[in-house]
Amino acid sequence: LKSIYFHDTKNLYVNLYTNSSVNFTNANGNQITLSQSSSFPEEDTIMFTVDASASEDFSINFRKPDWIAGNVSMKVNGTAVSYTEKDGWIVVNRTWTSGDKVALTLPMNLYYSKLEESPNDGVYAVKYGPVALACKGDATSIANLKTVLPITSDVNSLLTKGTGLTFTAKANANIVMKPYYSYGDMERY
Repeated sequence: LKSIYFHDTKNLYVNLYTNSSVNFTNANGNQITLSQSSSFPEEDTIMFTVDASASEDFSINFRKPDWIAGNVSMKVNGTAVSYTEKDGWIVVNRTWTSGDKVALTLPMNLYYSKLEESPNDGVYAVKYGPVALACKGDATSIANLKTVLPITSDVNSLLTKGTGLTFTAKANANIVMKPYYSYGDMERY
């Protein structure tokens, strides 16, 4: 939990996107709490709520992941706001008031990710945003993955999104992919 947030007295950094909250004291000695809630990564918008003992000017810095598939968007209290980017962070500096709500949208897409540690140059994973997908099904379907999901094609054109983070191959409905973390004990993938 220690790596979710970082802060000093003028900046708050959101490093990980998971339901949580952080309390810190700013340079003026005021208590500030930032809470985040979402169904991330099943959805691409994360909600944050500011709770401050007084209106305060400080920066909230959101980590910009390398898997972003388009423009990040941000709304504060329902209104689009501009931000800057610095060293991999999305930075919003403003006077924050207790009850301010931030909606941060991190667009996701399917892509191939090369497994760098692999001794075989042709080993890739299919990912959706930060999520590694695994194929469920019978051995015959899984053996056909290289034919059905060739890495020379855009994987977004080869899979259809179903419920949640489940994807089905357009060329073979027996090939179903879902998050690796969602497989249970003894479930074949």
